[in-house]
Amino acid sequence: MAPSGNVCLRGDVWTLDQMSTTGFNPNVDSLCGSSITWNCSSPNDFDYDCHFGGTSAACPVVSGTASLLLSRDSMLTSDQVYDILRYSAVPLGVTVPNDTFGYGRVDAFRAVLSISHGDANNDGAIEIGDLTAIVDYVLLNGPDFFPSHLLGDCTCDGLVDISDIQLLVDYVMLGIGDPPVKPCYEF
Repeated sequence: MAPSGNVCLRGDVWTLDQMSTTGFNPNVDSLCGSSITWNCSSPNDFDYDCHFGGTSAACPVVSGTASLLLSRDSMLTSDQVYDILRYSAVPLGVTVPNDTFGYGRVDAFRAVLSISHGDANNDGAIEIGDLTAIVDYVLLNGPDFFPSHLLGDCTCDGLVDISDIQLLVDYVMLGIGDPPVKPCYEF
């Protein structure tokens, strides 16, 4: 799920509206039965909808996250994208999945990170530069990886260590062995 709010069509997501009074704000609230103008604390409230919500607000958040995944790896299948969204979601509720929140709140950072382990320089490819960055990090106390140190975790064990260097030496330098684990749900 994605945050959106939807209490009598009064969500809490901001979006642009058509200019002046031709847009959604002001509107006749069909569910609550009243004509309202939402005060968005803006000098031109009519040009914004600060109470956007429901599936109309949630769908773009989830589809945008899926687009980020596909921009990072265009070979992902729809089932893989679904699984990545599901397993990288931030769990909400007592049991997961549940009828209120499903698998939890979509998290674009965790979703993209799950397919980026091993790409220590965060350039979208696994190559010698990543091996160099991980060697510097592990053996020479070099700089951390941005935006997360887990970019250097090739083995998906939650650590950046010698085993990650060995995996990349085999994969990048020798052309043997498996590529870095993907997706990896160690966050």
